[in-house]
Amino acid sequence: LPDTWMRDHRKLVFYDIDESDPFAGEAIFTGAGVGEHYASDFWEDRSIIVRGPVLLSLKSAARDALLKQGMPAADIPAALQPRALPRDYYEKVNAGPARWGAGLRAAGLQNGTGFDDKQINVAKAVLYTLMPAGSVIKIPDSLWNGTFWGSALVGAALRGVRVVVMAPSLANAPARVFGSMVRSRELLWRLLAASDVLSAEIAENGGLLKVGIYNSSLPVSDNIGRLRGINRTLSQHTWLRELFGFPEPVYTGLARLSAEFDAKAAADSASGRATRNASGFASEGRTLLHLKANYFASREAWRVMARDEWVGVMRQFVQERIDETSRKSTRLDVLPAAFGAPAASGTASQLGDAVVRQWLEDTPANARRSVIFYTVLGSANQNDRSMVSDGEAALLLADWPAVIPYLDLLTLVGQCEWIENTTELETFLPRKGVLQTGMAHWFKFVF
Repeated sequence: LPDTWMRDHRKLVFYDIDESDPFAGEAIFTGAGVGEHYASDFWEDRSIIVRGPVLLSLKSAARDALLKQGMPAADIPAALQPRALPRDYYEKVNAGPARWGAGLRAAGLQNGTGFDDKQINVAKAVLYTLMPAGSVIKIPDSLWNGTFWGSALVGAALRGVRVVVMAPSLANAPARVFGSMVRSRELLWRLLAASDVLSAEIAENGGLLKVGIYNSSLPVSDNIGRLRGINRTLSQHTWLRELFGFPEPVYTGLARLSAEFDAKAAADSASGRATRNASGFASEGRTLLHLKANYFASREAWRVMARDEWVGVMRQFVQERIDETSRKSTRLDVLPAAFGAPAASGTASQLGDAVVRQWLEDTPANARRSVIFYTVLGSANQNDRSMVSDGEAALLLADWPAVIPYLDLLTLVGQCEWIENTTELETFLPRKGVLQTGMAHWFKFVF
């Protein structure tokens, strides 16, 4: 490919990363760009703010990118120049949890531009092919057309992994160019066909392969509508209820919770105290699914979700999201971090933590080794271009911080149309003509 067709697709910002202090500075991993195009509230996307020694990899990646673009080593900015680690560096790392709160296990991953190293590809390939039978893999993405990833996930389903793919309809796609849409439709068609043709083999091993089309008209700030969608979707699909395995009181509790929030919203509206349900940014048209995430849980880890306590956790989750969108945040809560003090810690970071810790304590010691949570979040799409030619960045998180994306992705499940056959796919991703289809194949590393 010519250089002009390769791009650095990474979306990163970081400051004050320094070898002298593993907890200096912060970084944001995200899928959203910084252009005015993204300053709106119709993007379904996520970002994560990170502090800790894992961020040293960003300093190295930025320096490496400049060197590979031809900048002389002597011209690299001072802030990006490598420095030796102090003797007490690892002592400071080990003291981090006492200073900043419970630490997380994480790895920073980079796909270099062009034929450079592809760490994200390696991590995803390992997780897709080695997650044990009974695991759950959920992957929402805006550009679902990489046949390599599709093949790996079909193989995972045949091994007994429960695979859930979420892709946008044409109306909810951020990149509606015909090339991307043609190839997304073809990949989803093949996943549906594989699920049908290989249904006996997949079922025999306890696997699952399902395709959901994100076809939502809800604004991203309509948290009550999302809760309503969860209840509706779980009631419509037996396989979803079996997958999540909630005890019956949870379904009853979720329905009651939805009715409670609806009644409160109606009462607030009637009294003139309606909750502000907008972000203050511009909004237009339908919500666009731009999220690039991979969620993994082993069979033993997934069982933690089947607890009555999740109704209360979901209540807190929805209320916090309502509070976030009902106020115009000035971000004053994070300003102290710029001056060397811990940022104010919202309850979202501990959401569900007590439930998981209690469950883990109740789990036999020999079973704890099989409790696996992983979340990958960043800029890499599930397409050939992100895999082959683009520069990409992602953060790989382990352990139970993955509870937050579990709840978050549950709201996406509630906004999807879960289709069973290739005929239903045509409704959401219509077939293109022969000429456009041929061009889409020819330029598959460009779209």
